[in-house]
Amino acid sequence: MGVGKRTTRDPEGRRRMIIEAAAELIVEDGVGGLTHRKIAARAGVPLGSTTHYFESLTDLRDAALEFLAAMMDSGLAELGRELAGDQSVARVLARVFHQYLSDPVRVRADAAFYVVATQDPGLRPLATRWFDGLVDILSGITDQQTAVAVAVYGDGAMLHAMLHDTALSEEELEMTIERLMENTNA
Repeated sequence: MGVGKRTTRDPEGRRRMIIEAAAELIVEDGVGGLTHRKIAARAGVPLGSTTHYFESLTDLRDAALEFLAAMMDSGLAELGRELAGDQSVARVLARVFHQYLSDPVRVRADAAFYVVATQDPGLRPLATRWFDGLVDILSGITDQQTAVAVAVYGDGAMLHAMLHDTALSEEELEMTIERLMENTNA
């Protein structure tokens, strides 16, 4: 053995680094731009690591999407806590939507993810996770139809931001959400 410093192997840490690198690339370039080479370069690992830890690029992509979905779940949990506070539901939603819609990289990545999910039905549960989670949260505040209408509006606002390269203002978002919710107790 050499006299140099030994490094401790951390297979789970390396696997996590690869997943996180793939997730970052999905957010930046969309699902279709993933390659083993790009992921390994981003993670700072040898190219063979991506195939050592994942049988296929599809398996790695799915692990990265699950990672992003878990982050989405955290965001939904935080949104649920905020909506339970004293602020107007429309104001909170408008602020959260606006923050998201003001990030063009994320909006493009999510739009690309939606497109891929239409081609791969196995990805649909991940692609609809935010929508379904938002409807679940809002259904505790308003009726089911209104919850769905607000979630659909959020998806439409995402497409608007992508096509127009700008987010609707918080005021525009709040006004529309208030109108959608005006016949409820929110």
